[in-house]
Amino acid sequence: MVLERGWQDSYLTWLKGIYKKRVTVMWEALEQYLPDGVSFQVPSGGFFFWLSLPQEIEPSDLLARAREYQVGFQPGIKFSSTQGLGNYLRLSFAYYDEGEIRKGIERLGKVLTGAGDRGR
Repeated sequence: MVLERGWQDSYLTWLKGIYKKRVTVMWEALEQYLPDGVSFQVPSGGFFFWLSLPQEIEPSDLLARAREYQVGFQPGIKFSSTQGLGNYLRLSFAYYDEGEIRKGIERLGKVLTGAGDRGR
């Protein structure tokens, strides 16, 4: 019935607007808070940003420190069948509102630079 009446169209339009806003917020926060040497591309689809870290940084080693700052991510290696993506990490914007995204990226920036107060 929902599909027959086209009710999903307005919902999908609303949802696309939400995700577009979240992508923009994360993009701006990444540009503001990431240290030099960390790069990313703005996604053209999906729900994730992929960050490329300098080769000497192992994302899996940062997880405990990230938890201290109350921020999370997924190491890229978890998504490679060939043990690639070792210096990448994946961030999701799908489940968080704009304020949480900004705060999380600020915290992640502190994790990556080793500066700042824990959990703030």
